[in-house]
Amino acid sequence: MEDKTVLDKIYEKFEKLKKEATEDVKFDKADFDNAFDNTNKLMKYIKIRSEWSRVQREFERKRKEQYKVCFEYYQTEYPLKLNNREEYLMFIESDPRYFEPYTHVQTVKEVLIFIDSTIDTLKSRGFEIKHALEYEKFKNGL
Repeated sequence: MEDKTVLDKIYEKFEKLKKEATEDVKFDKADFDNAFDNTNKLMKYIKIRSEWSRVQREFERKRKEQYKVCFEYYQTEYPLKLNNREEYLMFIESDPRYFEPYTHVQTVKEVLIFIDSTIDTLKSRGFEIKHALEYEKFKNGL
């Protein structure tokens, strides 16, 4: 059995979330019965966002811990003398101990941006429903 990395698991969950969101934001004019559950869908994505925010905070904590470890290493044990902040930053950002948690944080930020966009889309769905209903009334001469 192949062990998945943390990044693989994040991307797997993100792909599942994208498929789910695509279905949730879809507005089928022929099926008005299922169009009015916007509040439930909004709450669902707000809960999902809070869960992913917790994950981001945890990864951010790990990233900061690794930054500190790397900074201390390059400041005290590293054989070359680094002269300025840019040199420290360059070495730290290229260090695998720091790069992995940094990548996790950035990936989770992408997920959060997607969730925020989904929430915004769901919020604007009410206008789409309203206009579709008005069009149906107009079509039927009401």
